[in-house]
Amino acid sequence: MRPLVLGVLTSCVIQLSTGQAALARKVEDWPYQRLFAEADLVVIAQAVSSAPSDEPWGEEASGWQVKFQAVHTKFSVMTVLKGQPCKNVQLVHFQYPANIKLALENGPQFATFLNPATPIRLRVERVPAQPRQNTKQQQLRSLPQKQVSLQIPPNYLLFLKSRTDGRFEPVSGQIDSRLSVRDLWRNGVLKASNDHR
Repeated sequence: MRPLVLGVLTSCVIQLSTGQAALARKVEDWPYQRLFAEADLVVIAQAVSSAPSDEPWGEEASGWQVKFQAVHTKFSVMTVLKGQPCKNVQLVHFQYPANIKLALENGPQFATFLNPATPIRLRVERVPAQPRQNTKQQQLRSLPQKQVSLQIPPNYLLFLKSRTDGRFEPVSGQIDSRLSVRDLWRNGVLKASNDHR
């Protein structure tokens, strides 16, 4: 009993002395078994289009003083793993508004989707090699400058819940919708070129 009391007191003293309190938001655990069991529809699909919506944020009790943007994303279904066969799925989800560039601390984990209309370009720049580096590091640092672009957007493994209006929402809820989505990247989706723009 005495070691337990001493451990608790030590923990309290350390926390008070550092001036830091544990202010993390609790996030539910959503392993694959739970996602699959609670979902009405499980599909592998590709995002076709996304459009903003005026759908109201239904999580007012969350406490965030931000007006999150509703989005309707249409998917072309490739495979149905659970639920009624379908060719298309309309997903209602939310995202941060355009004026917020970084996610809120302890904020929502929103799902985001790339579709064929989403331009992705990465610029890989040459970094001069530093003296006293091993040969492998020098080779990595002296890569030529390239443009890398996304050729094919990923597919998504979606765990969805039916809504009364025929559309779907993430089974993990709107606040942590990212937990209902798995990105499925295919080999060869990035194309490199010597374009230096």
